Amino acid sequence: MKRTAVLITSLMALALVPMLSACSAAQDSLWVNDSDLDDAIMSARDGETVPIEETTDFEWDHVAYFAEGAMRDDISAVVGTEVPLKEERYTGSANLFVFTKDGEIVALVQTTPDALVSGSNTMHGNDAVLTIDKNGYLGVAAGS
Repeated sequence: MKRTAVLITSLMALALVPMLSACSAAQDSLWVNDSDLDDAIMSARDGETVPIEETTDFEWDHVAYFAEGAMRDDISAVVGTEVPLKEERYTGSANLFVFTKDGEIVALVQTTPDALVSGSNTMHGNDAVLTIDKNGYLGVAAGS
């Protein structure tokens, strides 16, 4: 009887491995390298606005960005769904863009330049733009 219980427990554990691997792979597939967004941030000029939608090649309807140090729970609260970060706090040295479509995360993008200073921790619609204010500070704002 004890041997049967051990066997059943072992088989159940083995059955979970592919499911857990699939969950991890699905989370990893959300991370997108978006060099066009990086380029737009790097090349933005005073007074210019750049529609973020023009820098992505995937469908989304909302975007928010976060700076290093943002808490996973705070990011999830802003986005409206659980954000699959491995740590309790976002520790990347780049800004984190979270793109959603119909309330589900479709892409997580770390931008190489950590240059944005305004518009963080806020969901913006797909009309969101990169902006540069009169002082040269980059941000994200609702488009017009």
